[in-house]
Amino acid sequence: MPLEPAIKYISDVFKNPQKWVTGQNTNSSNILITPTKLTNINESVKDKIKQSIEFFKSKGYSKYVIAGLLGNFKTESEFSNKNISKIASDPENKANNIGIAQWQGDRFKELKLKYPTNYNTLQAQLEFVDYELKNKVFTGRDPKLDGKIHKWVYNNIKDKTDITEITHEISVYYEGSSFKPEYQKAQQSRINNALEIYNKFL
Repeated sequence: MPLEPAIKYISDVFKNPQKWVTGQNTNSSNILITPTKLTNINESVKDKIKQSIEFFKSKGYSKYVIAGLLGNFKTESEFSNKNISKIASDPENKANNIGIAQWQGDRFKELKLKYPTNYNTLQAQLEFVDYELKNKVFTGRDPKLDGKIHKWVYNNIKDKTDITEITHEISVYYEGSSFKPEYQKAQQSRINNALEIYNKFL
């Protein structure tokens, strides 16, 4: 699914939740997204979220972009010590991954190259996110966009205020999430987490 329709139907859910809950929406291709409570939000996770918020604020990120980033990272890693500090195997492609954004491949190698002694710490990973967002170009996984150059993700989202839209763009163009139907539950999780983090912490 192209980006604009995806953003439109996700935004519509939050603008018109009753329509979706009651079945008034007749487009069966749309996905029902209902805000839920954060899970696994123990004190350790809260501390990591707060540390991340302070870091991104210090780098000039808006509260809306911070919510979108942390919503994605909550889905990717749960902010757990295990996912942040230990290398794991991706169950989908068997690649090694690590960190709040679950980097793998060349991005994982670059993380280790830039931070050889502390790549498995939250601080180093936050710094790497900032580096990537402001210096890298990503195409995401939309097959219609493969091979084309896009503006840096940060430049696309830095002035936006729609958390749903921001979260989705980060998911697709930074995390490289797929539009395939089987991944829509994860998209829902990212947006729910972002909205909840915004409401609770920002």
